Amino acid sequence: MFVKGTADERARRSLRNEAAVNPHVAALAPRLLFDVEAGGWRLLGFEHLDARPIDYGPGSEDLPKLAELIGHLQQTPRPAVTTLPFERRWSQLGDAGLLAGDALLHTDFNKANVLITQERAYLVDWAWSCKGAAWVDLAFLTVRLIAAGHHPADAEQWGAQLPAWKTAPAEGIDTFARLHLRLWEQAVQREPRPAWVELAATAKTWAAYRGL
Repeated sequence: MFVKGTADERARRSLRNEAAVNPHVAALAPRLLFDVEAGGWRLLGFEHLDARPIDYGPGSEDLPKLAELIGHLQQTPRPAVTTLPFERRWSQLGDAGLLAGDALLHTDFNKANVLITQERAYLVDWAWSCKGAAWVDLAFLTVRLIAAGHHPADAEQWGAQLPAWKTAPAEGIDTFARLHLRLWEQAVQREPRPAWVELAATAKTWAAYRGL
C-alpha cells in the first residue's frame, strides 16, 4: 500500500478532504484502505499501484490515457462533500468569478499525481479537490503540457478534444491565465524555488500567447 501522513494542522485538513472525496472517485483513483488520526497525526493508506508518473511531452503515448481519464473525471458528479469554490481559493489574486461552477475539480496535475499503468491512467492526491468550472482542470493541464514542450496552440488544441474546453468562454480562460501567472510570480517573489520559477515562466509563455 501507499501511506501518506502529516502532523501539520493545515495539511491534516487537506487529508481530511482527500479521505472524504475518495469513495466518490473510485473509478479514477486508488482505493482508500484506512484513515487513522492519533497522536496529532493523520495517516491515509491507499492501494498501491504498479505505475509511473505521466510523460506530458509531445508525442507521448500517455496522452490518450490522460484524455480518457479526464473524460471520466468530467463525467463524475460532484460529491456533496466537495464544497470549496475554486474562485474563493483564488480570490486573493483578483476577480475569479468567471472560474465558478459546480463540477468536481482536482486542480493539481503535477507529474507525480497522474500515474500510468499498462492499462490506464490514475489520478492521485485529491487533497486540493474543490468545485468550479469544468474547464478549469483543462486549463491546469494546458500549463503542464506547455511546460513539457508543447506549443501553447497545440496544448490548447489537446484540451479541445473534451467538451468542457470547447465551450469554455475565452474571457474565462484569459482570466485563468492572468491569475495563474500572478500566482506563480508572487510565489517566486516569496521564494524562488526552481519548480516555481519554471511554472512562472510557463505561465508567462501562455499569457503572452493569449495576448495578456
